Parts: sequence; C-alpha cells; structure tokens
Amino acid sequence: MTSKVRAGATPAHVAGAATQKSALPMQQLTLIGLFGPASAPRALLRGRNGRILKVEPGDRVGGSHVMGIDSDGVILQRQNQAVRLALPSK
Repeated sequence: MTSKVRAGATPAHVAGAATQKSALPMQQLTLIGLFGPASAPRALLRGRNGRILKVEPGDRVGGSHVMGIDSDGVILQRQNQAVRLALPSK
C-alpha cells in the first residue's frame, strides 16, 4: 500500500519528528540540515538563541569559522581546533 503526499505537504512522520520538544540540545550550536550540490554545499544551523542560520564554507558563526561542509556534517574552526558538527542521530 502506498500513500500519496501532495507536493509541498510535509508527511506526518516528518512533522512529528520536527516538532518534538527537547529533541535537540538548546544550549549549543546544532546542525539541523545539509543541502546543495557537492560543489556548493550549505548547512542549516540552530544557534544557542534558537535562530536558524544558513551557512557556507568561509562564513563565521558564533565565534567560529566554517572551514568545510560535507555529507557527514560541518567542520568549524574554534580557536586552534577543528570541530565537526554532525546531524543529530535518530
């Protein structure tokens, strides 16, 4: 049995997961999505204040430099350390 979803509609299971309270840590920068072609990757981050930020390599966010974005996450440089932000696990 297949279910039909009209274009632009959010499937119920996706909406449910996206609106769970306390599903993501609130006190830290969190990766919530990756998009774009491999030649120009972008990421969506949620800041400590809850703001959603669209970033690309070279951007600065929260005192860190976005060094790179790949299919595994975002690499930030904080002070002299490279830190990877990965998508939250299920």
